[in-house]
Amino acid sequence: MIGTGGNDIVCSSNDDAQANIIFEEINNMREQFDPKGKRTHKNLKGIFNLKNKSKIFKISDRTRNKEGRNIDGAILDESNEMEDNTIAKSIDQSQSTKDEPWFINITTEGFVNDGYLDDELKYARKVLNKELEDATLLSWLYTQDSENEIWQDERSWEKSNPSLGTIKKKKYIKDQIRKAQHDKAERVFMLAKDFNIKQNNATAWLTENEVVNESTFDIEDLRGCIGLGAVDLSETTDLSCAKVLIMRPDSQKKYILTKYFIPESKVEQGTLEDRKNYLQWAKEGLIEICPGNENDYSLITAWFVLLYKQYGIRVYKVGYDNWNAKYFIKEMEDIGYETEKVGMDFNNLSNPMKLVEADLRSKLINYNNNSVTKWNLGNTALKIDNFGRIMPVKVQDQQNRRIDGAVTLIILYAIYQRYKTEYLQMVS
Repeated sequence: MIGTGGNDIVCSSNDDAQANIIFEEINNMREQFDPKGKRTHKNLKGIFNLKNKSKIFKISDRTRNKEGRNIDGAILDESNEMEDNTIAKSIDQSQSTKDEPWFINITTEGFVNDGYLDDELKYARKVLNKELEDATLLSWLYTQDSENEIWQDERSWEKSNPSLGTIKKKKYIKDQIRKAQHDKAERVFMLAKDFNIKQNNATAWLTENEVVNESTFDIEDLRGCIGLGAVDLSETTDLSCAKVLIMRPDSQKKYILTKYFIPESKVEQGTLEDRKNYLQWAKEGLIEICPGNENDYSLITAWFVLLYKQYGIRVYKVGYDNWNAKYFIKEMEDIGYETEKVGMDFNNLSNPMKLVEADLRSKLINYNNNSVTKWNLGNTALKIDNFGRIMPVKVQDQQNRRIDGAVTLIILYAIYQRYKTEYLQMVS
């Protein structure tokens, strides 16, 4: 409004919705000093100064033709989500003809490892520590000195929250800390977003104390019960898993029946320790070794049928992941089982995973002290997105660390949450 004419100013972020936040705040200011639109105009393409021909528009990762623009100023929001510098470099190159361009990068910490923000912070800290000279860079890093001071001294919170008490409320921070003490995902999200402490995008999900539950049960005690089912149909050379959740009237406890399946070739080609474990688990009846190079999904179907024929255990719904499931679904539905897909994404897995964590911590999940399940749970890490949603991944992405049992349990809880009302009515 007060600068030279013809300026192009861009609001940028990873997606249109995030870029739109800054854009709309600018428009709010515009409407306050030009309510009748005498000097300015806004439409879907941008905000325009009718007098000096300056304009403000949006660019995101989804914008086509990001290059070839002539940008004077830019605000880049939430750069922690960027895996590379595609947007930032496009803006930088478009400012090459300007005498005094400006580029403001605003963000909290995030969960992307070795991404654009990590590189920017390394450079900024070198400039702050006078290891490098760069008169064009002005860095403001609001961070804590350590994680410990967050828990021990609330006066330190202003280091990473300079607007605390004026904009952000101290009560909000206290509420977040209280939640973080009981929820791993909340803790990871809070440390990154409220205190600017970098978190890995995959961090261990459960403590040993949360995993271990030595309670057992006799399947005979569940004779005639009704349950919910789930399967994780792995790759042909991997571990597959089937589970059934059973509840009893007037009880919150979940009894989990489990069977694992693995190809014979996988056992033979595994390390000496893996081979020893798989053979021992097969001897204990926890794993069924399928002949050949791939899992035989008909054996999984047969396990569900066995539960009904031998123990009268009926299964109301069976959840499945999308991997290679077509043949299995047809076979199950031909027998009479109702199946339902559970997508392997943040949207479908976050809430069930959080409920599994809470129930494991409260010892409400009795998995019959299954050693394969215990191993799978210990191998599982949580991946978190910028909305605080979580999903399971392997700890440090170690390929020989199986998490299929944990994933199946989460799928099972997804079905439980979808049909909780109907299922509990059947149980009672």
